[in-house]
Amino acid sequence: MPRQKGKGSGFEKRVASRYRKGGYKAKRNVVGKRDNKRYEINLILKRGKERYPTETKGGKQVLTTSQVVAIHKKLSYRKGIPTLILGPNVKLTDPAKEVARILGLRIRRIKW
Repeated sequence: MPRQKGKGSGFEKRVASRYRKGGYKAKRNVVGKRDNKRYEINLILKRGKERYPTETKGGKQVLTTSQVVAIHKKLSYRKGIPTLILGPNVKLTDPAKEVARILGLRIRRIKW
């Protein structure tokens, strides 16, 4: 049975399209299993030998430290540089920014 498509899938499509135009290969909705738990990564971007497992957030929300840690944990299951792509209305708390920097989570903001 196919996965239910939520509000974020449109944002994921737009991000994937933008990165494809920039020369990346984009694979969407990658599902994996680790420690008997399933996980889903929104995008895996590849350019040359570099790989970027990517989570996208496009709504109007505030990301906290615990959410950033959970995103990093999920993205670290795949090889590459973990990346978080944020829409224009997504905010990060100051402690969340610091934790992302310490963990090495690359944060990019998309402005349309």
